[in-house]
Amino acid sequence: MPPTNKKDEDEEDDSDEGEPDVMFKVKLEKPEPAGVKISKKNVCLVTISKNEEIDKEEEDKKKLIEYFLS
Repeated sequence: MPPTNKKDEDEEDDSDEGEPDVMFKVKLEKPEPAGVKISKKNVCLVTISKNEEIDKEEEDKKKLIEYFLS
């Protein structure tokens, strides 16, 4: 069995989930304050990935808040 790296395992896990990662480009223009420079490519790639652990923590916090409010 060939060795696998962590990245390969993560990619396989992401494909099993129903919701894919969201990826988009942001074009950067007119940087401020003066003196800030951006590269010639002037774009930024943003990836928003779904994480079940964070979702569970958020759900637990929501339940705790609802408990205290009731």
